[in-house]
Amino acid sequence: MSEPIIEVDPALFGPNPRDPGGDTQDTSLQVRVSTDQAERAAHALASVVPRFSFVVEDGRELDEEEMERNHLLPRPLDSPGWVSDVYRHPDGPYVVIDNNGYMAPEAGRTTAGIVVQALREAGVTRARLTPSPEHDGVNLDEVWIET
Repeated sequence: MSEPIIEVDPALFGPNPRDPGGDTQDTSLQVRVSTDQAERAAHALASVVPRFSFVVEDGRELDEEEMERNHLLPRPLDSPGWVSDVYRHPDGPYVVIDNNGYMAPEAGRTTAGIVVQALREAGVTRARLTPSPEHDGVNLDEVWIET
């Protein structure tokens, strides 16, 4: 059996295209899994959504106790404040990650790695993680899986 092919688009956690200076990222970061195994990918994505809130700006994934200590620091490490349910898109499932307009590259790599691992464990054989443009005709109310 061949190794699954899971690609990560370099623009996934890239600069905000509306910021000419390239200093910020979109307020709502969207991760779409483009695949022909959408049902399997949607369940894999839903299984790891709760983990995203524990990924801090330096790329570490904290446990609950570490996260509580982090919140007590004078300058806590940034982490997502909210992650959506899994939404339906014609190309595959996606989630929205609200990280106050910026996700550090280290946190982006960790988040993408979590998704790649979940897809592989779910048996998805081919997929591409891409940003999902905010206004590309998708009905944001169409929840596929509540998380």
